[in-house]
Amino acid sequence: MKSAELGHFWWLIASAAVVGVALIGVGQVRLGGYVVAAGLALGGLLRLAIPRRSAGAVALRSRMLDLVIYLGLAVAVFVAVSEVKL
Repeated sequence: MKSAELGHFWWLIASAAVVGVALIGVGQVRLGGYVVAAGLALGGLLRLAIPRRSAGAVALRSRMLDLVIYLGLAVAVFVAVSEVKL
């Protein structure tokens, strides 16, 4: 895949995931989970706001399905991290 096909926004979501996992790795499990959830929510909002041709790798399916998946995962991660006793 060429860089132009990937778009310019996928790295925001990937960066949040990397930072979140790194925080989990150093023992900040709750904070790391919140960062991952925020990255997923950002992905959903980007998918909602950006046209498909500009979204690149952020756009995987239809706009509404992508939004539901990104935001659903964000809520699931947020709730899981919030409710688990650490």
